[in-house]
Amino acid sequence: PSRLVLWLLASVLAAAHAEGRSRAARRGPSSHEARKIARCASSRRRALKSMVIGGGVVALTSRNYENSYASQLPLRERLDKKDLPKGVFNLVPGTQTYPEWMEGTWRVKSVFSGYEFPSKIPKNQLVRDPTVPGFQKFSVAAVPDIGYDYEYAVRFGPDGSGKITADLKYNFESIIESYTKQPAVSSINYDPSRNPNRLTISLEPGVSSNCQRIELFTNSRESQLTAEGDKPLFITSETLRQVNLGPGAEMGRSKELVLDYQLVYTYMPIGKDSIQATLSTVGYIQPNEAMRYSGDPMRGYGSSGGPVRPDVTRMFTAVTDPVVLYSHTLTMTRVPS
Repeated sequence: PSRLVLWLLASVLAAAHAEGRSRAARRGPSSHEARKIARCASSRRRALKSMVIGGGVVALTSRNYENSYASQLPLRERLDKKDLPKGVFNLVPGTQTYPEWMEGTWRVKSVFSGYEFPSKIPKNQLVRDPTVPGFQKFSVAAVPDIGYDYEYAVRFGPDGSGKITADLKYNFESIIESYTKQPAVSSINYDPSRNPNRLTISLEPGVSSNCQRIELFTNSRESQLTAEGDKPLFITSETLRQVNLGPGAEMGRSKELVLDYQLVYTYMPIGKDSIQATLSTVGYIQPNEAMRYSGDPMRGYGSSGGPVRPDVTRMFTAVTDPVVLYSHTLTMTRVPS
């Protein structure tokens, strides 16, 4: 959902709460209540201003399918600062293209190198949240088990126009089956000529208890070609929504899990047949969870276990800021043709 949708939702809930206190309001607010009202109004004005001004900047300056944050800092600088919020007001992404030195089939050794929780939300709450990407197997399709070390193959080649693109069908099947150690992918539906932003992975029955089908929707793409010393450095970013579908515990009801995350890759060639790469996986929480984490408990319910009164500013922060960051180091070796 966009910031506008979240703001409207918060406004509706705030209005309902205000209606319940209408009698007290007619008596006039206390000095404490007046200060709270002023702060709330100021927050809403700032939110609306950022929506209008930010959206305008994006429309004028976005290039290469960038998201609304891309106009502020170059991708490399945001990666160095770990400033990787979930994008809003995105342009419709196109197919990601790659430098010519990445063409070919590569053997990849992926090693898990760490994680961190950059959010102010307490870790003991986050670890119980199934909507946080990476906490369940197959909750990030490109890394089926976050803490697992993989060896798989990926392929990049020219499309119909001659530009170098990733062979996503080949790559996802290779990644998943390197983890399962057995045939696991029933089919992958992807046609970049019709829609480069949707991909469907169907798993063989019994491969995972968490899902039988994975739907991937790419919401934004961005790339930057820069340098590290005398070597080129290519960086890509994709913000995705993943929907895991599978049979539910009750007959006739399916199970659905929605996850939002960003994948940031860096690629640096080390000679002709080797690339040193990294993968940063950035996880976000869902809006309903953001409301629960960022709201204030309603009177009479204590600190947990009851309804919350939404705080607009804190909810915006909770839904767009990363809650978890995973890191992998990738060593890519060219497979002879």
